[in-house]
Amino acid sequence: MFDRLIARAGLSLATVALLGCESVGPRTVQPDQFHYGNAIQVAASEQLLQNMVRLRYHDPPVFLAVSSVISQYRASANASLRAGIGTGVAEGDTGSVGVGAIWVDRPTITYTPVRGREFAKTLLTPLPIESIFELIRSGWPADLVVRLVFVSINGTTNEVTRPSRRQDADTDFWEVIDLWRRLRDHGGITTRVLQTGNDPHVQLILPSRNLTPQVTTEQARFRTLLGLEPGRDTFRVVRGLVPEAPDEIAVMTRSLRDIMESLAWRIHVPEEHVAQGRTAETFEGSAPSPLTVHHSRERPEFASVAARNRGEWFFIDDRDRASKRSFGFLHLLLSLAETPEPGRGPILTID
Repeated sequence: MFDRLIARAGLSLATVALLGCESVGPRTVQPDQFHYGNAIQVAASEQLLQNMVRLRYHDPPVFLAVSSVISQYRASANASLRAGIGTGVAEGDTGSVGVGAIWVDRPTITYTPVRGREFAKTLLTPLPIESIFELIRSGWPADLVVRLVFVSINGTTNEVTRPSRRQDADTDFWEVIDLWRRLRDHGGITTRVLQTGNDPHVQLILPSRNLTPQVTTEQARFRTLLGLEPGRDTFRVVRGLVPEAPDEIAVMTRSLRDIMESLAWRIHVPEEHVAQGRTAETFEGSAPSPLTVHHSRERPEFASVAARNRGEWFFIDDRDRASKRSFGFLHLLLSLAETPEPGRGPILTID
């Protein structure tokens, strides 16, 4: 028996030694990066949708950013051996083996509320023109970008959905963005961003060579709608309501809050909420919303993202690819608008 006890103790001690020598850190990188990344992405999407619903009910939006995630691990093991040899006739050999292990996962997550000057810069500042045109150049559909971001272009105005001042978009505005999409697909329009010192500026170009008759006709209509000078190929894009020179195109852009609010007033809500005065009627324009948000009493089965507010589930259907694309673009705009303050310490840490 004593020999078997010694052998068992040796095996236990060897196992503990192996556990102590092997580092657990490298094995946690891949699963942790995936799971934490996925959790942060889901939380950010739910927060963005929740804030749109808050705006729909006249509540202030609240953004809480995850600024850091630190995972701490501790693995330890121990083993003990006690043995004795009996000296009497009835007393046999005695002994005991003890093995123990401890695994501790202690993540530290830091949250930073977006408020004050940073909040104003992020949500209330009109989006920079050069960044918006870079998005169009990178492949985002021009009709989606122009519709969500532009207030006006050369005096042709977009829709206004908020209850204090509601108006449908100019008929010319819808035609402009439709022509822009078609011209871009067939090489009839392009943009470029030039850097002069610290002052970037945007050019919109209407090439006149190697065009099909159909593209030439659509390009001429585009010029007419925006009042562009015939025969000129290159125009400088400036911020303003109307151009001050024949080689300019005047553009006004929305802030991120304006974009969120514009989409929020397109969200349909329960009729009793409107009747009770919790919110105003949904804006119904001449064109459907680029982002459809449904509501339901029960938790939705097919939801790309969902948020609960006032006893209702508000969600984007996972089968609605157009709405998911628009929501993804809104996420991208939020990233463009973020202006983190350097050197700012953690506000709230959960350990």
